[in-house]
This record gives sequence, structure tokens and C-alpha cells, in this order.
Amino acid sequence: MQHIKINLNSYVYLEMEERDFKNWKQHYDAVLPDHLKSDIDTYRERVDKETGLVRMQIHEFMSVFSSGESFCGGWLPCKGNMIFDLKDMTAIP
Repeated sequence: MQHIKINLNSYVYLEMEERDFKNWKQHYDAVLPDHLKSDIDTYRERVDKETGLVRMQIHEFMSVFSSGESFCGGWLPCKGNMIFDLKDMTAIP
């Protein structure tokens, strides 16, 4: 078994569904003042046109898609696919 050290500032790449964009927006709408809130298209624009994936730091992913006591609120966001770039990780012997 190989162990990998993950830095919360590292990136995860996500294939997102419409409900994920809605939850992402809802997360920030709950904490931002009205003048800083964005429409849902702002979140959709973060999809890379070549890969179809959203790049997000791991700490932001955890903040947006966790819900209190359970990670992801009991459902798997982003079709359950999270892609990590191993070049961004450190192997632990």
C-alpha cells in the first residue's frame, strides 16, 4: 500500500452536475453579503472547456460539499469522481 501526503491547498478536479453548481452557489450565498453574491453562471464558467472539469482546492471542496457531521452531506457530489494530480502530492515511504 502506498501512502500519499495530501496538502489541503492541492487541487482536485471535479466532473460536476447541475445540482453541484446549485449547492456550490447556495454554500456561498449563505455566507456572503448580497453585493458579493454571484449568479450560478459564474460557477458554471469555472468548467474547463477542454476537460469538462472544475479545478478546486481541496479545502474549498471540503467546505462547499461537506454538511455538518458528514462529509458531502451523505451524498456524493460531482458524480462521485474526484481526480487528483499525483504530481501535486508527496509519497510517504
